[in-house]
Amino acid sequence: MMRRRLALGITASLCGAFIASCGHDEDAPSEAVRGVPLDQRAEPGSVDPVEEANRNARPRPQSGHEDDDEDDGESAEGDAEGLDPQTVTETVVAPVRIRDLSHELRTAFGDPTSCFASLPPTATEVRVTISGTVLADGYVITASARSSVDDANIRQCLRSMTSGLRIEGDVPGAPRSVSATLVIAR
Repeated sequence: MMRRRLALGITASLCGAFIASCGHDEDAPSEAVRGVPLDQRAEPGSVDPVEEANRNARPRPQSGHEDDDEDDGESAEGDAEGLDPQTVTETVVAPVRIRDLSHELRTAFGDPTSCFASLPPTATEVRVTISGTVLADGYVITASARSSVDDANIRQCLRSMTSGLRIEGDVPGAPRSVSATLVIAR
């Protein structure tokens, strides 16, 4: 939902900038600029009184009361000078989080050391490869696990660890094939 709002905000900003840049030809005569007819405009290089007034104007805090016309001489803290705080907008771009799905799969799988308890002490290193298809909601389907040791009890133990695997949802580009390798040093 947040990504959709962000995408809509960015799209609206880009469309606004495009529309503002199109159709405005500075050399083309217009009937009036800010309500000033062509024959009453200031000469190039001179100071336009309307422009000068707008530049020197400070926004007044909006209290919501129509009868509150007193100017205390202070602008609202944090307002940009000369800008109406109700028209200032800011586009915030959320940082993109890069996910390591292999690491998430290894973490969800857990520690398979107990599956190798029956191995002789001469087996000093065992590799376990986990693979599966991760759906958008984080569920891992068609999960499987293999080890460098071929034993029916170990296969059964690893198979039971793969059932019901799930990682954090909102997986980008799902469904995705993911694999991870664990190295168990004994």
